[in-house]
Amino acid sequence: MAGKTSGDVGQNATVILTITSDNYQDSTVNVNIDLVDKFVPIVMVTDYTRDYNGSKVEISEVENNCTASYGGANVPGKLVLQNPTDFDDVLNAGNYTKTVNFVPDDNTTYKESAVNINIDINKIKPTGKPSFTKITTTGKTLADANILIGSITPVGGNVTWDDGDTTTVLRNKSYGWTYVPAVADRTNYDNLTGITVVWKKKSSGGGSGSSGGSSSTVTPDNKNDKKPVDEGQRTPEFKDVKKGAWYEEPINFMVEKKLMKGTGKEEFRPMLQTSRATIVTILYRMSKEKVDGSKNSFKDVKSGMWYTEAIAWANENGIISGFEKGEFKPNQDLTREQLVVILYRYAMYKKYDSSKNISLSEYDDVNEVSKYSKEAMEWAVANGIIKGTSKTSLSPKKGAIRAELATIFMNFYNKFM
Repeated sequence: MAGKTSGDVGQNATVILTITSDNYQDSTVNVNIDLVDKFVPIVMVTDYTRDYNGSKVEISEVENNCTASYGGANVPGKLVLQNPTDFDDVLNAGNYTKTVNFVPDDNTTYKESAVNINIDINKIKPTGKPSFTKITTTGKTLADANILIGSITPVGGNVTWDDGDTTTVLRNKSYGWTYVPAVADRTNYDNLTGITVVWKKKSSGGGSGSSGGSSSTVTPDNKNDKKPVDEGQRTPEFKDVKKGAWYEEPINFMVEKKLMKGTGKEEFRPMLQTSRATIVTILYRMSKEKVDGSKNSFKDVKSGMWYTEAIAWANENGIISGFEKGEFKPNQDLTREQLVVILYRYAMYKKYDSSKNISLSEYDDVNEVSKYSKEAMEWAVANGIIKGTSKTSLSPKKGAIRAELATIFMNFYNKFM
């Protein structure tokens, strides 16, 4: 073997061995040796995805996406750039494919190898909100509201009212706006959308009535079947609806529209959980359509209940679907994602615009959004119908309380109706 080195890969050598024994004659054996290279590990690199943050991707960020093995055993190692400047252009939103080297820690046994990695950088939404001139009298248009960029960043883009400047401003009505980033920023930023009320005016008075309801009035939960406020009566003053609370305006809106009512003459119970039957009933009464409740197909929906016709109507028109075993579970708490799915299907049933959507990547709990509700949630967020419970959380499995239901439904109503 003298003279053979590791550089002679692919060559072979013959070694002559002499076997000696006290009882037998000496003999020789020829041993042929083929020289082979180091072991080549199998390197797997999953796609690396992150949001745009203004800085380039570093090789250290993608190392956790890399695994290497040989013969079923893990091969420790690290990723190394082939050239120091290879990642200098991996900065803006977009898709990149880069070739890097996997360097095993045990470079005596294992061979270094090249591997491709796909990098996706997502666009992000601008932050902040616009400013505008508050409207305080009748006869004004959105042009008078004079919407400006306000605190939105990045600056340099353009913000406009979705309904156009010539739209007459109505009291307590929400109006949508869209911020389009400057051309130079559109590579990395999506449009920012939102809604706002430019003329806020509280209802005066606070009496409540008790005589019969109309087809546009609903019972808000399965524990309450009292008669709603009369048509023509002003919004009642609820003791448990605090002045200036985030839910005050939506609750007043829903009561004035005869879509929700209090649980008593002076209570609304904004923090009470909402049932699945409630949202269906609101939509049914608002649609002013009629259906034969006897055709109900859910075995847990009894005839003659306050929600029976509504559930039959919603099921017949593809707005709801039940659970396994033919159940609807009308009294089960309504989750936030169930709520937006039902509104989304209602929008499609009514042929409202259901095309607008937006990525949910900015929310840390995006993976908690069920597959069946993802499209509806993207649509609801894009249209300003639902907002996160925080800047980074959607809480899709969280039960929707009455205050949230009022807020989300008001946003939907103002957007499409």
